Parts: sequence; structure tokens; C-alpha cells
Amino acid sequence: MNNPAVRSLGILVARVGIGIIFLAHGWQKAFTNGLDATTAGFEAMGVPLPGVSAFLATWIELIGGIALIIGAAVPIFG
Repeated sequence: MNNPAVRSLGILVARVGIGIIFLAHGWQKAFTNGLDATTAGFEAMGVPLPGVSAFLATWIELIGGIALIIGAAVPIFG
């Protein structure tokens, strides 16, 4: 199948789906569980600099999810 419209539609569906997953996980880290719980979880997993890592993971997932959904900065967040 070498139809550009089908290919574009598939890429759109994949990008939006992955964006929704990113956004949901970032939302969970920021608002459902909270940054303190995320930091504690990262500490338990042995992640280096758990406070910084939790903060960065949270906001990259939130901003990246939104960016993927709207189609902005896809090469960066993808």
C-alpha cells in the first residue's frame, strides 16, 4: 500500500494516540499522584537525582503530549 493519504492518516492517528498517552502520564505525575509521590517512586527505582528527574519527566510528558497532539515540535517530542 503506497497511498500517501493512508500513510498520512496512519501517522496522524499514531501521533495523536502517543500524545494522549504522554499527556495522561504527565497529568498523573503532576496532578493525580503529585510530584512528591513521583519523586518517591523515582527514589525507590534508583533514578539519579530523583527530584530533578521527576520534575523534568512530568513537564516533558505534559508539554510533549500537548505538542504531539497539536502537531508542534514533533521531531523533538517524538
